[in-house]
Amino acid sequence: MSLLLAGGGLGPGTREALDRFVRSARERAERAPQLVVLADGDPTAELVGVLERAGAGRVDVYAAPGPEVPEATSDAAREALLRADGVLLVGTSAVPLLGLVREAVVDLRRLVSEEVPFVGIAAGAAVAGQSAVLGGTVLDGVRLAPSAADEPAEVAVVAGLGLVDVTIDTGGAAAGLLGRVLALVESGTVDRALVIDEDTVLAVADGSLDVFGTGSVWQARLADNGEVVVSSAHHGIES
Repeated sequence: MSLLLAGGGLGPGTREALDRFVRSARERAERAPQLVVLADGDPTAELVGVLERAGAGRVDVYAAPGPEVPEATSDAAREALLRADGVLLVGTSAVPLLGLVREAVVDLRRLVSEEVPFVGIAAGAAVAGQSAVLGGTVLDGVRLAPSAADEPAEVAVVAGLGLVDVTIDTGGAAAGLLGRVLALVESGTVDRALVIDEDTVLAVADGSLDVFGTGSVWQARLADNGEVVVSSAHHGIES
């Protein structure tokens, strides 16, 4: 299994992840790789440019129609996935992303199990988990984090793609989201969760974990005594 999960942005940490992604896809394909990008809107030309400069032979982009939720995964997207040398999932909202890949979940799991390189950025990283936090800042009437105007009030957690067996939230401590995950673990909604800072990447390969980028990956889990235990890792150093 080869996954790179980035908290968001196109800073040096995310760019390093994209370079690693293209390099792995090239080595596996033994040619300039064909990459598939699944997005909740049109990804920036900058992102596609990073992939092309890193050596991608072709970048096929399939996007959800803005904030709307697609009724089904398009046949073209599924066919492209079956030929893909690498898959990138990116967006700002988990809901349309999950809708976009609704009928391709089995395909994505198979590709990852076959070690086809995968990158998730921002919401694309969040939906890779066993469950995904859809947003929200209020749990049981208690405000947990700063709210955005376009964000639902109540925290919502739904089934993710199950590429990794943990709940993932992105944006991290800088966005005030660590408290949201702590509350979800404390309430028993989830038993373990990760929060990935922006421009920070969690690399999962062959059962090992590594962290690189400019921030940290935070872990919250429920201990046997019922207390929430929090730890963090930065550039592979745990604290």
